[in-house]
Amino acid sequence: MPRTVIPITDVTRTGTTQPSQTSGDASNNHYLAYNDGRVMLELTAASGTVVYTIITPGTVDGLAVSDLTVSVTTTPKVVGPLPPAVYNQADGTVNIDVDSANGRARAYRL
Repeated sequence: MPRTVIPITDVTRTGTTQPSQTSGDASNNHYLAYNDGRVMLELTAASGTVVYTIITPGTVDGLAVSDLTVSVTTTPKVVGPLPPAVYNQADGTVNIDVDSANGRARAYRL
């Protein structure tokens, strides 16, 4: 099955309504449809601890760049911005894995 998209909400000067959270899909995982370097994630868990892994597809001198792992509880963490040269897949998307259906995510673009 394809990855589940986490919609990106633009933050504006006049205010942005907080978007709905995307529930964790530990079977198919997630992606951001684009990343211009101004995207940030708000990650949390409905309960317990959830681990998100933001995939880094690139290499430096033939060595793989380590993926970014973020452990969250019911207290949200904001992660980003995500430099495109590090986190973007060849098609401009960002792949995000989550280890539990208890994960909750929102994405914002500044």
